[in-house]
Amino acid sequence: KEKKEEAIPEEEIEPELPSPKEKLSIETKHEKAVINEIVKWTKNIRFEKFDELTDNELETVLPSEATDISVIAGDIKHENVLGKLDEKGDVIINIKEIIPETKEKEIVIEYFLDGPTKSEEETSSGKRVTVYSDDNVEYNNVTVFAEIPEIYNIDEKDKIKDFWREENKYIDFKAEDKNTNGKLDYLEWLVPHLSEQTFDI
Repeated sequence: KEKKEEAIPEEEIEPELPSPKEKLSIETKHEKAVINEIVKWTKNIRFEKFDELTDNELETVLPSEATDISVIAGDIKHENVLGKLDEKGDVIINIKEIIPETKEKEIVIEYFLDGPTKSEEETSSGKRVTVYSDDNVEYNNVTVFAEIPEIYNIDEKDKIKDFWREENKYIDFKAEDKNTNGKLDYLEWLVPHLSEQTFDI
């Protein structure tokens, strides 16, 4: 698996500060997830006053598989951060050990995880594609693809079906002729959520 060199830009939004009753808020999200590609994650930690937060409040947990961890406050970026492992093997990052003080109202932790994977098996009517990820990592809107035999012409997409077994429904997909010989040979679709979902083509 190779890490993409260019990060996919996210929509710019104003930082949502915690309510007066809360000292901080935390939002975890990932950039575009594609089967068999490494995915960039961010954890946004927002607060009113950094110096009023305790070490424990600024201690955050990342999955054990997290790599290339960075901690960012404004224009200052600390790269290749090494955390401590807890009894479960997860990575503990203590932000105050990395950034003792700041006037920023947001700290961002960036890290990378292996993306979802898939398995394929031939069936009597086509193939079954199973998409899955680690149980402790929740992916949304995952791009999945599969190659198909060159049976149908490029204008015969309607003869191909993609059935989502867990939701008991057919889903929309994109069909392409990758080698430009006039026959459809590639399907691509979006999986709204994981950890494991199954599709019959």
